[in-house]
Amino acid sequence: MGIFGFGKKETKKVIEKAPEPIKIEDPAKKAYEEKQKELLATKELANELRNQFEAHPGIIVADYMGLSIDEDANIRKFFRDNAIKYRVFVNEAAKAAVSGTAFSDAAKAFEGRVGTVFIDTEEQLQLIVNYLKENPMQFVVKYSMLNGVADVFPKDE
Repeated sequence: MGIFGFGKKETKKVIEKAPEPIKIEDPAKKAYEEKQKELLATKELANELRNQFEAHPGIIVADYMGLSIDEDANIRKFFRDNAIKYRVFVNEAAKAAVSGTAFSDAAKAFEGRVGTVFIDTEEQLQLIVNYLKENPMQFVVKYSMLNGVADVFPKDE
């Protein structure tokens, strides 16, 4: 005898005709899985960014909130023309990227709308200082370091 008092053949037919079980998605489980994907993506991005930070002896983290569209375009063009790398990152990824590097103190600067300038030489730093003297704008330096020396960007600039 099979299940439900039927023979084996009848039981097999009943089981084959049974509807698929209803899948109930758990919103908490779905949210957890999405958060894990986000964390993994942030972690991967942070590792990629860490390589960029470690490839340069200096950085400037600056708030660009007050820049006009023209000022933003001009400063980006200035950086490109002078082979200076300028990037805007997701703040959480940038904080994770600098942790454990020579720039770990920069983590507190990654708040709000900030951009990161990667500098390789003192000449590049001086070019930036001179450019901002000649072109006053709301490019507020929150953190700077070059060759292990913090606060290399002049405060009165």
